[in-house]
Amino acid sequence: MIPSSHHLLKLLILGLGAGYLHTAWHIPMDPWTAEELVNARTLPLIYGGLLVTAVLMSWKRTAPSEAIEAGPMLRVAGVVILTLGFLLALQFLNLWLGLAGLLTALALWLGERRLVPITALVITVPLVGWVGIELLLNLHLPD
Repeated sequence: MIPSSHHLLKLLILGLGAGYLHTAWHIPMDPWTAEELVNARTLPLIYGGLLVTAVLMSWKRTAPSEAIEAGPMLRVAGVVILTLGFLLALQFLNLWLGLAGLLTALALWLGERRLVPITALVITVPLVGWVGIELLLNLHLPD
């Protein structure tokens, strides 16, 4: 039988997906944007729906006789916890600083120890996101 820790991890990820869907559904919009087929809620709702669907499908596909190693599950649990920390940090930091912190934590958690790749990742991804979204598209994200 699969250890209960795997079920708990899947429940944790399922809860993250449900919380993400709840948050996405409550993204504030003006009346004109809310009536459009594709709006600010569309992509987050798709992401949340895919996450919940993936967890439910993985639960169904895992047969009781299958052995699952603890190592990969521990890595996934760490990624989930870091993602929850990122979501909590967004209450205090803006998206780009929070993203830099998440990328740093994930790189270290997943075993990257070289300073140059971590620094390049942490500077490049938020900077390209900020330039693309806030400067080129002129979409200003709330702090």
